[in-house]
Amino acid sequence: MKEMNQLMKYKLQFFAEDTDNKDGEGAGGTDDGDQEDEQSEKKFTQADIDKAVRDRLAREKKKAEKKPESDKPEDKPADKGTEENKKLTALEEKVLCYDHDIAKEYTKEAIALAKAYVDEDTDMDEAIEKVVKKFPVFQKGYKADSDDEESEGSKGSWGERQKGKSNKVDPVEEAFLKRNPGIKL
Repeated sequence: MKEMNQLMKYKLQFFAEDTDNKDGEGAGGTDDGDQEDEQSEKKFTQADIDKAVRDRLAREKKKAEKKPESDKPEDKPADKGTEENKKLTALEEKVLCYDHDIAKEYTKEAIALAKAYVDEDTDMDEAIEKVVKKFPVFQKGYKADSDDEESEGSKGSWGERQKGKSNKVDPVEEAFLKRNPGIKL
């Protein structure tokens, strides 16, 4: 099939009429038109190119002088939208959390809650203080007062209420405690 398609390809330019050529030759004639095009092309000398480059450089210098110096990328401080600034603020927020003795596993939650408190009057440090006051469980070393509540006669869980606390000692435990008097269960 490919061979057939290749045989059927026509050179359409061969059949086109050449209205520019007065000799009556078709498109397959001489390349007189191409030679004329080459001769009519403008050729630049090295002096012309040097002058064009100097003019372009002068225009660029004028543009650079017109721009205020604060727009230069080297002098511009990082915008809030830059990736580096985002990383820096995230690290600063974590440091604030560690300064307020927030446990490592709760830093993300504390930062998220603190961001909700931040406004024109409240900075991040004050917001984290509010979070710590409201959620003391975020602090390192926080222990629930559940042990104290149970010892004071609190009801406890459903299973403890149903089972009840018995003071009976299993015979195996009793034998173990006799052999090991220093161990408390």
